[in-house]
This record gives sequence, structure tokens and C-alpha cells, in this order.
Amino acid sequence: MLTTLLAGLGAILGGIVTYFANKDAKDTDLRLLKTALGDAAQKVTALETEKAEIARSLAEARAASSLHISDAQKYYQVRDRLQKSRVIRSFLQPVLLVGPRMVGKTSLLTQWHAPWDRGVPDRTASVNHCKVPVCSLVEKEKDYHFADPELLVEVETQLLLSVYDFPGEVKAQPAIREAIVAETRELRQASKKRLGVVLICMFDAEEAKADVSLATREYYNGDLFRELRSLVAFGEVDLERLIFVFNKYDCLKLHCPGMDDAALLQLCIAQFDHVFQIMRTVCSPDKVCEVFTILSREEMHFKNQGAPIVLGEAARGLVTVFGGNDERAQSVIASRATNLVGARFM
Repeated sequence: MLTTLLAGLGAILGGIVTYFANKDAKDTDLRLLKTALGDAAQKVTALETEKAEIARSLAEARAASSLHISDAQKYYQVRDRLQKSRVIRSFLQPVLLVGPRMVGKTSLLTQWHAPWDRGVPDRTASVNHCKVPVCSLVEKEKDYHFADPELLVEVETQLLLSVYDFPGEVKAQPAIREAIVAETRELRQASKKRLGVVLICMFDAEEAKADVSLATREYYNGDLFRELRSLVAFGEVDLERLIFVFNKYDCLKLHCPGMDDAALLQLCIAQFDHVFQIMRTVCSPDKVCEVFTILSREEMHFKNQGAPIVLGEAARGLVTVFGGNDERAQSVIASRATNLVGARFM
């Protein structure tokens, strides 16, 4: 009996011990599980943060990639436009219009610069200056574009006259002298060639049949035309062309109805011979010419003959140097003026 009781009590004690032992084990497992769960939660949070960072970095990378693609597209678009463009080069021929008042200097310039203008030009009180287009040429050889040194593009050469219209008073001649010297110097530097200025001397052709006016004598006896010889002799000035324009041809023709144009030109040359004698040594005979014109302030839309021929003669040196055999350039100088006055320069 006692043995049985002790065996039962042992079993109960064993069960109690086993219970508490198991309970401690479970508590330990639970604590370990909670710790592991906490660690896992932290890892999940860290992974979510990392995922967000990766997503943001990916978005930034895509945006940067898109921006780079856009920049590349813009670059190629700009380069394509440059490929279709041209490099423009301009060469200017200085031209000076001189002569006494009312001989048609401003009318000639207006015919070149604004032939559509139907208004009566104002009398020149100060120096007028404008650029008159002669022609534009596309060069055979391409050149590098200034905006992209690796890009070859077409080259367009623009030839222009840089025209000065001076007042017709003798007191304006010092300004003409300064302009001739300054323009010669600048032309040499810009073109790197032995080019000179073009001087256009204008006369009233009607004076060839009457007496030469006092205004004409005083003007062409001024210091300018005597000084030209020394300026040329000492190399300060180069004259590319010396053009004598006899304006108001229609008025002269009325006085001499039976004379042809060649005879009328000889009449003008003889009448104004004193001017040619003063200027005889300023250039060679092959650089001088004479032209009849009809240029009127009051009726410019009717009386405008001869202006294109004078323009062609003024541009002849420029076109010869830079125009080559281009047909457009050659058409500008196709009509050549006579050279009867050249005999006075030998």
C-alpha cells in the first residue's frame, strides 16, 4: 500500500516537474520567437526603405536618361539646321560720289539703293552712306561652320558697294579726302588684296554745249583733285576705277539733235578737259571710263537711264577679284562703258 502511494506521489511530482520544465521551455521559445519576429519586422522595414530608395534612384535615372536623349535630339536637330545653312561672307567696294551741287549724285544713289522711291530726294546737306548689293555667289568649295568646326557647309559670298554721297560744296572736300584715305586703308586690311576705292565724278552734260558753270570750275579746281596725285604717288590711296558721269544727257541732246553719242561724248570730254588734266596721273588709262546718264530729281521713275552701267563699272574690280567666272557676277559687268577719256590719261 505504501509502495503504491509512493509510486503515485512520485508520478505526480514527476508530472509537476515535467510541466514546469516544459513551461520554461515554451516561455523561452516564445521569447526567442518574439525576438526573431522583431528582427524580421526591422528587416522588412529596412527592405521597404531600400526598395523606396531604389525606386527613387530608378526614377531619377530614367529622368536623366530622358533628359540626355532630349539633349541629344536637340543637338542633332541643331546640327541638321546648321548643315542646311550657309556661311555668309561680305566684301565691300568703297565708292565715292563727288561733283558740284545739282549734278545728280543723290539721284544716282537713289536709283541704286531705292529705285522704288518716287519722292523728290532732299539736297545733300551731310554725307549720305548706304550699302548697295551687287550680287550673291555660292562658292564651289565648302568651308567649316563657325558654330561647329567639324561641319562643312556652303559658303555664300555677298558683293556690295559701300557708297558715300558727299555734299557738292567745296568745303566738303576735306571730308572726301579723309574718306578716300581711310577707305583705302580699311579695304587693304579687309580684302588682303591690292584693291582701291572707286571715284565717280559727276558733271552736268548740258554745260558741254554752254559755258562751264562757275560752280563746276570751282569744285574741280578744289584742293581735293590736286592732292589726289600726291596721295596716289605716296601710296596712301589706290583708285580702282575713275568714272566720269555726264548727267542730263537728254538736255544736251536737245541742243545737238544731229550728233551721235560718240560725238557728244567727245564734246563733253573736250569741254571738261581741264578736269582731266588735273587728274591725269591719279590712275592708269585702262581704269577710267565715261557714261551718259539721265537722272532727274523730279521724274526719277521716267528719267533713270544709265545707272546700271555706272554700277557695273563701279563693281568691276570687286567682281573681277571675287566673282571669278560666275555667270551672275559676270552679268553685272557685261555692259562695258566707253573709254574715250582714257586718251587724256596717257
